[in-house]
Amino acid sequence: MDDLTEDKVEAGALQKANIELSLLRKLLDHSSDAIEVIDPLTLRFLEVNETACRDLGYSREELLSMSLYDIDAGLNPDSYKFIEEQKKKSGAARFETSHRRKDGSIYAVEVSVGFVNLDKPYGLCVVRDITARKRTSAALQQSEEKFRALVESTSDWIWEVDQNGRYTYVSPRVETLLGYTQEEVLGKSPIDLMPPAEGQRVAEIFAEIFKKQQPLVALENTSLHKNGRLVVLESSGVPFFDSNGKFAGYRGVDRDITERKQAQEEILRLASFPTLHPSPVIELDSAGKISYLNPAAESLFPKLSTLGQSHPLLHNTVEQIYALRQGKMQGEIVDEVKIDDATYELHISYVHDVKLIRIYVTDITQRKRDEEAIYLLATTDSLTGIANRREFTAILMREMDQAKRYGSPMALAMYDLDYFKRVNDTFGHDVGDYVLQAVTGLVKENIRVTDIVGRWGGEEFMVLMPQSDIQSARNTAEKLRLAIAEYHFDKVNKMTVSFGVTAFESQDDMKSLLKRVDDALYQAKKQGRNRVEILIGEVASP
Repeated sequence: MDDLTEDKVEAGALQKANIELSLLRKLLDHSSDAIEVIDPLTLRFLEVNETACRDLGYSREELLSMSLYDIDAGLNPDSYKFIEEQKKKSGAARFETSHRRKDGSIYAVEVSVGFVNLDKPYGLCVVRDITARKRTSAALQQSEEKFRALVESTSDWIWEVDQNGRYTYVSPRVETLLGYTQEEVLGKSPIDLMPPAEGQRVAEIFAEIFKKQQPLVALENTSLHKNGRLVVLESSGVPFFDSNGKFAGYRGVDRDITERKQAQEEILRLASFPTLHPSPVIELDSAGKISYLNPAAESLFPKLSTLGQSHPLLHNTVEQIYALRQGKMQGEIVDEVKIDDATYELHISYVHDVKLIRIYVTDITQRKRDEEAIYLLATTDSLTGIANRREFTAILMREMDQAKRYGSPMALAMYDLDYFKRVNDTFGHDVGDYVLQAVTGLVKENIRVTDIVGRWGGEEFMVLMPQSDIQSARNTAEKLRLAIAEYHFDKVNKMTVSFGVTAFESQDDMKSLLKRVDDALYQAKKQGRNRVEILIGEVASP
């Protein structure tokens, strides 16, 4: 009787062990990493999971007849010696190598090897395909090298300050401009580098700009060089924000305009000798005819003397010049003119003593490019290239004002990638980023030129549709949903998107409109995802 009971107990234990072993097998087969059990002495495969078979292109039976030497061409006595040394130190080893698939293709992997002793020694290998990570890392490094080369080669000083106005980044150019190393400037504020009176003046300007989070445009200020001499800088910058839309500081560029300021002063002192000026100088007589061009102007604008004020450089200044002559405008007028790819800054003044108009022309092409690049960084999402949350909110506010003022229709759609977290968890964030970029491309291809798409946060996006009623917006959302659902994504295969759609109503403010479109999206997800839900007032409509 005791033997029978003991047999039942053993049978139950064996059944439980088999169940647990089956569960373990399923768990290992569902791992996104390849798992391989090897003989540490021969390096032959003793067991592999489905991921290993899929990654290498072999069947389980084929792999169990092979060894690491068959798939790792780089494996040699030296690398095996490294594994042994790591094994002695910590009982495990981790290294990067390349594996060869059955079709002969090579891919990069990261291998983690652990060793256990049961009935005999076993090696447990966890193998992760890092091809995408390597490619992304290389691209990122190349991008960083290009950016660093650009920053370090420009003649201007690139900087970043935090929300307290203290430098968190300065380019190496600061040492050429002010004599301080990067380390000496980090943690300081621009005010710390100025004479006291100038610091007080600029601090008041900065306080107002920071409070309103406005762009800083061509602010002239004077700093002290480390050797005590004065350096006149022209500062431009834009605010930037963290991933939550919170103000984080300013990024910008300082240009040494000391020589330019000195040159301007010299021009004033030697107004009768404009020939000496390196930039174009133009004079117009009382009849509006060009009476003088200095050599720089003749060289840069050879047709100016013939075309006069009809030349593209002066065409838009006719009314301003007339106002100066009539005394309707006082002082100096500063204007910008774009000719082909170049941008020029015109300083126009009326010289009463001789009754002529004098114009000084400065090439500001590079400065404008720098300002445009900084603005782009502040208003676009770096991953998808579309409007970021702050920029989209500003656009939405303007369109709401237009719709309210003119009574024109406007609709708003919010969409979210269904089960997007699974993509990141299963395939990694590199694939997740690719999916976000691909979906954005599909959306841009299937909306009107007048529609605006923006990234709201994470996998949530917005589409603003001016001059669209709720039915048109619903049709657009359905068109986008189908386009995404039918698209084949590399590795992921299929993705779906849920849409919430609403229309602007005259009593809406920003908060009510955003809440309604968010509620509509919530209903779409609640109703099973991969669908479009519209919300008018308080009621969702499928």
